[in-house]
Amino acid sequence: MSKSLPTLPMSMDGPEARRPVPEAVLARVQKLYDQGLALAAYEEALRYADPRLWDGVRALVWASRLASNLGAPRLGNARALRAFRQDPADAEALFYAAGAVLNGKGPLAALRFLDRNEPKVAAASTERRADLVAFRARLMALFRDFDKAERLIGEATRMCPDSPWLQVEYSFILRSADRYEESLAAAQHALAMNARYRPAVQAVAQALNILGRGGEAYELLERSAKELESGALWLALSEHRAERDDFAGADAGYAEYARLAPMMEPGIARWLAGARAKIAYLAGDRRKAADCA
Repeated sequence: MSKSLPTLPMSMDGPEARRPVPEAVLARVQKLYDQGLALAAYEEALRYADPRLWDGVRALVWASRLASNLGAPRLGNARALRAFRQDPADAEALFYAAGAVLNGKGPLAALRFLDRNEPKVAAASTERRADLVAFRARLMALFRDFDKAERLIGEATRMCPDSPWLQVEYSFILRSADRYEESLAAAQHALAMNARYRPAVQAVAQALNILGRGGEAYELLERSAKELESGALWLALSEHRAERDDFAGADAGYAEYARLAPMMEPGIARWLAGARAKIAYLAGDRRKAADCA
């Protein structure tokens, strides 16, 4: 179980709130996160300081990633943008900041942000260059320019052929173009590269659902949700359970999501209460539905 959060100062952006983070701490966090153990990574982070208080480009990126996976997407976006403001020439910061712009303002704003700032990145690693190219490919798919999107994702995968993330992005592009069998194949390729890679699990489940193979998607989500620490997988599993009229199972999934979201923001908490109210109502538990509502 996650620890209680410390009391935070009124402003998390003042000098008194800043916490530079040693590389050794970030390395331990990353090791757990890469194993699909986001909650354990968060608890490891807490041993040093609450990640909402972290400072420094790399630390802010990790604070963003943790927050985004643990119930605080708005904070995740804010930490990513702050990392970029600290060093606009850092390719990793640019990548996550561009994602924050996409989440907050949509694909056109994200494309303009990328066009404006990508030339500032002077010394990006091959992996980060590939990520930026793949992000541009995703934007092209959102604009339904699939020819350009496929050219760009091909360029990215040639740079980093062993990256499961790029295969997940390719799966998204193919799914957006209604090429569902190919989308499933790309997602399965990503999962074969790393069986504990949560985005690959979700991509495979999404493709299976679209192809009418909901039973296989359910089995994959149920198995993976129990192995990984991912609230997103429990939410997807709850949706499947609700469709099967397994309302108790759906509510249990929502409870697991809450356990795995120790950074949960008020807006997410309200949404979750509404989802649980609906499930309780469908199950005939009017008292619980009213309490949640």
